[in-house]
Amino acid sequence: MLNRIDTLLPFLFVKKYLICTQLILDIRLMESVLLHTKNLRFKYGGHGQELTFDDVRISQGQHTLFIGDSGTGKTTLLHLLGGLSRPLQGDVHLNGTAIYTLTDTKLDAFRARNIGFIFQEAHLLKSLTVAENIMLAQSLAKGKADRSAVHEVLEQLQIADKSASYPRQLSRGQLQRAAIARAVINRPGMIIADEPTAALDDRNTAHVINLLLDTAQNYQATLLIATHDKRLKDHFSNTYTLK
Repeated sequence: MLNRIDTLLPFLFVKKYLICTQLILDIRLMESVLLHTKNLRFKYGGHGQELTFDDVRISQGQHTLFIGDSGTGKTTLLHLLGGLSRPLQGDVHLNGTAIYTLTDTKLDAFRARNIGFIFQEAHLLKSLTVAENIMLAQSLAKGKADRSAVHEVLEQLQIADKSASYPRQLSRGQLQRAAIARAVINRPGMIIADEPTAALDDRNTAHVINLLLDTAQNYQATLLIATHDKRLKDHFSNTYTLK
């Protein structure tokens, strides 16, 4: 009997070791997952088109491209991932939070703290200066207006000299940098950009995409881009194609 136990002990030890190792790997995998979705469906109005989306799973730091032609639901998917539109069905989990179980008020606060948005147009308030627009983003995240942080991010994006300027006084490129500054001021874990290179030539497209990737890296954020621009594919190893 003792001989039999002695024979089994190494096998039992190996089995226990393998189980513990798998548990550790599973925990690390869960910790690294930034965003995942399940069974997402969306419908425009009572009689609009219904869209069904494949499940998405994105790890921290895994910059991701959603690519597809017009009408495939790229922008709709970004709005679902960013908490801007509630789905007809399905779940979106960001940083372990099922965002659509939150009330509208709590979702607004969660979104302001955890997600930065860069739209096709800058959408800066015309009556506020660049610095004031960015401080407004701090306020929406329930934080204090921090002028030094605003100056720091504007300096990194090379438009610190435009902090007191109004949007109408900025070039298109400066407006885009101001929009990026607003998106990252609260140091969100995720940055969402919708068609950031629309209507740009090759030179400016390369400049904008490198700026976005560098900024995401500097602020330790994960970048998600929706686009029809196939020139961006070479910049991303994680790509979802919408059809």
